[in-house]
Amino acid sequence: MKKGKPRAFRMPKALLVGAAALAMGVGLAACSNGPSSSGTGSTGNTTSSSGSHPALWKLLPANIRAAGQITIATDPEFPPYEYYLNGKLTGFEPALLKAIVGQFGIKLNIVSAGFDELIPGVDSGRYVAAMSGISDLPSREKQVTFVDYGDYATAFVTDAANPGHVSSNALSVCGLSVSGQKGTITVPDATQLSQNCVKHGKPAVKFVQFSSSADSTLAAESGRVNAQLQDYIEAVYEAQETHGKMKVYAVPFLPKGPMGIITKIGATQLDNAFLQAVKAIQTDGAYMKIINQWKIPSAALMTPGINLNKSGKYGN
Repeated sequence: MKKGKPRAFRMPKALLVGAAALAMGVGLAACSNGPSSSGTGSTGNTTSSSGSHPALWKLLPANIRAAGQITIATDPEFPPYEYYLNGKLTGFEPALLKAIVGQFGIKLNIVSAGFDELIPGVDSGRYVAAMSGISDLPSREKQVTFVDYGDYATAFVTDAANPGHVSSNALSVCGLSVSGQKGTITVPDATQLSQNCVKHGKPAVKFVQFSSSADSTLAAESGRVNAQLQDYIEAVYEAQETHGKMKVYAVPFLPKGPMGIITKIGATQLDNAFLQAVKAIQTDGAYMKIINQWKIPSAALMTPGINLNKSGKYGN
């Protein structure tokens, strides 16, 4: 990526934990008889009750209503979903979360975690919820519940030279080295690509996993791998940031489908509260305003729901 251009980076967890603890200390004093007037979460963002609905506040679990706040985990190395710019968390998902939680009129705290920590963290109860471009897959629905609010797709990303001659054709990566982020949809995608290669008598994909999306991107930028498997929206963003140094190829062969906020299985009250809040911001126009602001129309899902990929239609 061109020097001087903003890149996603992880804020030290100690700072995030300290900020979250401070925000929670303030939040516990919130009135439990209805939505609070405003609040500042650990990100420094303010969630206002302007446009909030008491009826939606009443849908929240009693402990969240009493606390007057909710803490949600994310992996802040995923532009334009969520990332740090000049020390401040930004991205279209923090904006969506602010709008969603704003419907309840409570405080929003966002804490940092590695992507592969999000599902186990929610499943264990460490986090109440998480949001970080998490693809809804049947295998994941066995661990957590998805409140689906958007759509995802996967793309190939290469450097401008593209010496491996990668294209939108799934067979173009057979025998090539391809990077992806550990714990993401790119892992089953790579398996599916390899199986397809073998099926057609070609060598399997040489898949290389990295702990962060940024490291996976760097491997493709530097030519250490022939291509990167990446979320399509993130890929387009990265390509724009490099001013033509990276190329993006949509891959029709790979499944696309819903992504959602994840919660612990059995948290049906919270699931319904989130779903109704998503529907509310779609009705009042805030949802599409955010989608359009970030220029990601392909992410819009106008029929939100719970566990929309239970059948496996969009991949497993």
